[in-house]
Amino acid sequence: MEYQAGKRNVAGMGLVLALHLLVVYALVNGLGRIIVDKFKPPVDISMVPDAPKPPPPEPQVLPTKLAPAPTIVVAVQPIVIQPSVDTIMPPADEVAAPAPSSFGTGTSSDSGSAKGPSAPVRREFKAAYRVEPIYPRAAQRNGTDGRVIAHVHVAPNGVVSDVRIVWSSHRVFEREVIRALSQWRFNPEPVGFVGEYEIAFNLKD
Repeated sequence: MEYQAGKRNVAGMGLVLALHLLVVYALVNGLGRIIVDKFKPPVDISMVPDAPKPPPPEPQVLPTKLAPAPTIVVAVQPIVIQPSVDTIMPPADEVAAPAPSSFGTGTSSDSGSAKGPSAPVRREFKAAYRVEPIYPRAAQRNGTDGRVIAHVHVAPNGVVSDVRIVWSSHRVFEREVIRALSQWRFNPEPVGFVGEYEIAFNLKD
């Protein structure tokens, strides 16, 4: 009887020990899992930004069509180059040519001919107002140069009352010399006088 009671005690103690082991095992596994869960490092979840979208294409600027510039028409005045006409004053020491006997605007009858006045001729004097002769167009076309000697009769009030051609190399120049010298004006003097002018017509390039 005692042997059976002892076996029962051993079996009960083994059962109790097995229960304790199960409890300890359960506690150890449960607490360990809780502790592990508590001490797990936090998971860093970073949001990956979306890839940047390519910038929209720049709008193409079409070149504006400019209106054509207005055409400016400049009227160019023709430049007329007047050939030079030189008025030559004869030296004072030359012998005076005789003045024509009568006054009146006129020309010599023949080219190269001379008519002289009876009164002395003055060669050194200065006009207060001058008009230069114009080169005749016919002489320009033909390329003709020439010289003309004219006597100018000046009244006491300084007005030219007569122009007479004494000598000319070409008659084409005589009319223009008379026209120009007739418009000359001189300072008034007590007595009028006769002046002699030599005018040269030269074509210059």
